Amino acid sequence: MNRPAIVCVDDELIILQSLRDELRNNLAADFTIELADSGHSALELVKELIEEGYHLPLIISDYIMPDMRGDELLAKIHQLSPQTLKVMLTGQATVEAVSHAIQHAKLYRYMAKPWESEDLKLTVSEALNAYQQTQKLAAQHQELLKLNQALEEANLSLEQRVAERTQELSQALESLQMAQESLIQSEKMAALGQLVAGVAHEINTPMGAIRASIGSLNTALGRSLSDLPLLFRTLSEERWADFQHLLTITANHQDILISRQERKARRRLTTILTNHGLEQAEDLAMRLILLGITDEVEPLLPLLRSEDCDLVLNTVYTLAIQRNSGKRIQLAVEKATQIVSALKSYARQSNSTEMTETDLCKNIDLVLTIYHNSLKQGIEVKKDYNKVPLIPCYPDELTQVWTNLIHNAIHAMDGHGEMTIQLQQVDTSIVVKFTDTGCGIPPDLQSKIFDPFFTTKAVGEGSGMGLSIVQRIIERHRGQIRVESQPSGTTFTIVLPLPSRA
Repeated sequence: MNRPAIVCVDDELIILQSLRDELRNNLAADFTIELADSGHSALELVKELIEEGYHLPLIISDYIMPDMRGDELLAKIHQLSPQTLKVMLTGQATVEAVSHAIQHAKLYRYMAKPWESEDLKLTVSEALNAYQQTQKLAAQHQELLKLNQALEEANLSLEQRVAERTQELSQALESLQMAQESLIQSEKMAALGQLVAGVAHEINTPMGAIRASIGSLNTALGRSLSDLPLLFRTLSEERWADFQHLLTITANHQDILISRQERKARRRLTTILTNHGLEQAEDLAMRLILLGITDEVEPLLPLLRSEDCDLVLNTVYTLAIQRNSGKRIQLAVEKATQIVSALKSYARQSNSTEMTETDLCKNIDLVLTIYHNSLKQGIEVKKDYNKVPLIPCYPDELTQVWTNLIHNAIHAMDGHGEMTIQLQQVDTSIVVKFTDTGCGIPPDLQSKIFDPFFTTKAVGEGSGMGLSIVQRIIERHRGQIRVESQPSGTTFTIVLPLPSRA
């Protein structure tokens, strides 16, 4: 009988490997840990596991992924396997996303990145216990449902049930209205919130990888300190050569196999080892896969047949974990440093009442860097910057202008499309154009978009103050803003006058 499988989904491979290492350390050999690097890959994997007879007690999914949001993925998986418990793991889920996941996917728990190892361990343990208890009580629960349904039909009239349902819907509507009112407070705070939310996922991803890698590193170090003395005392010269050969292989191993690739390689190795007469071929194949060995196992056959096999493989694996954890920490630090550098540049801006000569190229690129997480999901940014002089302005206010225009473009394109930013000097002015390939603005609404409190977004998604504030900022710079729109896209043009030269 197949072991129960836990599925982990994230578009960041270092997060996938960190999750797999922690789960394997905590769950030993009781569960198969399966990985998927995208929403569509996860759906195919779940279908394949169900067809092969695996039990799926738990799925852990990231929220932000290029091809599918985590709440959408969990809702689709819920249709395939309603009994599977779902955990959403991210640093950037909205209230609406969590509500959608709870309503459509029966979300078990939401965990923020970076996660605490003990919190992850406790969450997984509680989820698995809940799943097992649910399975045991399923038969009794079905019988109770039948009895309860018969009792309700005998004692409640249709009018009573309708009244109860109406009351529930009224309470839900009242709660939703209160949540919307609390979200629409201040456009200025909303603009700042957009920037913070945009970098949260980018920073939390490497921080989570660092935290998880440190935990794996500490665990592996403890095992190495226990195994290495015994290794040095007992290994023969031939086994010592095998040990060094395995270390070389793991040092050169770079690729992380996704579950479907791993399972294919495991089957192939199992067949090879079985043909060579090795017992427990499937277990040996899995251990070799973890060391990065997917073929050419013939030179290792003497080791695999020896009594030192377990000691050598375990020691090499713990050393490989330490090496790989160090590499993941290095990559994560480099990524976090890049984001922090952009935030430092943004933080150095002041709210001075005096204009400052500013490079508009850098001013716009600063916002693009902070919005990198939202743009990388499916928007191609094309920059057409001509050389322009420094311009006296209020740089923090112009940053808010670019923030609103970029955010609106992302919303208009629904996260997928092309955004072109043009910057050039025309006579005595600097002209900035933002063009998107979104759905466009209807002609009858174009004259209203700069009116306070007017918005084309759904209730709760915008206060209608963004473009009104943008227009006031441009007018404070003695400039102009205009819009041209058609069903294939929209262009906002900002004209900022240069100071006259005596």
